[in-house]
Amino acid sequence: MARGGLRDIQLDDVGDFEVTDHAMSLMGLSDAEKLAIYGIVAGVLHLGNAMFEEDPVSKGQFLSVTLASFAFLRTNVYGEWGV
Repeated sequence: MARGGLRDIQLDDVGDFEVTDHAMSLMGLSDAEKLAIYGIVAGVLHLGNAMFEEDPVSKGQFLSVTLASFAFLRTNVYGEWGV
């Protein structure tokens, strides 16, 4: 994993990732299983960036993902999962 230009003395994302990856290996997870977990986590993080709007058909009872968010999720999340 490449190390970026920003540094935070309290955070070590690369080190934390390596510890987590090693711990999953010790638990007996295969590389394919770990990759599946990383994909799910990435999808959940992407969903945190989604924007919603009131669904006009439901008269305010439901929300819909905005078109811009849907396009982003379709390209960056669904595409990664082969959907």
